[in-house]
Amino acid sequence: MDAIAKNIAALIPTCLDEIITQNRDKTRLRLAVEDDFKSLPLLLDVIDSRTVKDNEIQDWRMIRLESTTDDQGAFFMIGYRKESVFITSDVKSIEYKDGKGLVLTQNSLYRLGKRSDKEPETGLLLHICASFWMWGFGGSLGILHIFY
Repeated sequence: MDAIAKNIAALIPTCLDEIITQNRDKTRLRLAVEDDFKSLPLLLDVIDSRTVKDNEIQDWRMIRLESTTDDQGAFFMIGYRKESVFITSDVKSIEYKDGKGLVLTQNSLYRLGKRSDKEPETGLLLHICASFWMWGFGGSLGILHIFY
């Protein structure tokens, strides 16, 4: 690998923890464990007239962006929808059993397919970077500036 390729490779995150490079004393990004998202209300308690999206999120993982100084944070669902990388907006509720269920965001309801508990692949990591920049907080957290 030549020097340029090595420099570029060094910039690309290889795990969730490497996405945030600034203000790490105040914010972290990690895989959410089941105990984390048990605190979300049951979907049946908050669902209204929204309809379930036709597309499932496969190989999904719940991630949590959280403040290290208080209990503030947000959950996001990442995975694949129609074989493309995918991230939801802030998760409001989840109904989950045996790796399948439903997840509710601010405006959408999604089916959950198979769950993955592995670190996200490079494509998903880069999609998280691009999404966080698109949502306006990539710069303040020192996230690699990806756009497409």
